[in-house]
Amino acid sequence: VKKFADKVASASSLAYLSNFAISNTAGFASTAMQAGLKNTGKAIVQTLFTNKEGSKNTAEMAGALYNVTKGWLNAEKSVASKLFGITKSENFLRTVSAVAGKERGLQLFSSLKQGKLNGANVKFLEDLTLTDAATLMKQKELSAQQLKTVSGRMSELSQGLAEPRKLPVYWDDPYMQLPTIFKKYAFQTAAHMKDAVKRDPLKNGAKLLVLSQLFGE
Repeated sequence: VKKFADKVASASSLAYLSNFAISNTAGFASTAMQAGLKNTGKAIVQTLFTNKEGSKNTAEMAGALYNVTKGWLNAEKSVASKLFGITKSENFLRTVSAVAGKERGLQLFSSLKQGKLNGANVKFLEDLTLTDAATLMKQKELSAQQLKTVSGRMSELSQGLAEPRKLPVYWDDPYMQLPTIFKKYAFQTAAHMKDAVKRDPLKNGAKLLVLSQLFGE
């Protein structure tokens, strides 16, 4: 069963890799749900046009450019990774997520200081900064290290992290792979979006209805 699942997964992957850079834009839906559509749009413009170097530095300093999809391809397929722009595509998504995450973190912190942040978003800010709300309230602004943490954490939440504890249960089990072998990449994106909806069902559930139509997930 494992050999069969591996062969079908490989064939399916190679069949979709030719348009990976296009289909991978579905990852923007996850970023928009986590960081906000406006922040994501601004981050795309900055990354592509107005602040390329600054955006790249933000992502690099935050450790956001930890490529997940490239790790799914073994060494013999590394040529395909370069040929179809897999690394560039994912690094672009991760850079946008990091830049949008930084902006979202600043917005949440400002709302917290003004007493306008609800319970779900207080927890979200704590998660992004890895700092409890009581400590944040004592600060005048987010520190440089906290902003790096926010950017890296947003990239992780919206685009994933290539380590076993962050992947779905039974990710590599040959029997459990069977239902997902044709949609393995989309399966990971769906997991991120599900987590966002669980955090704020009403707001993020509404976003999902719109963003899934825009980005095809």
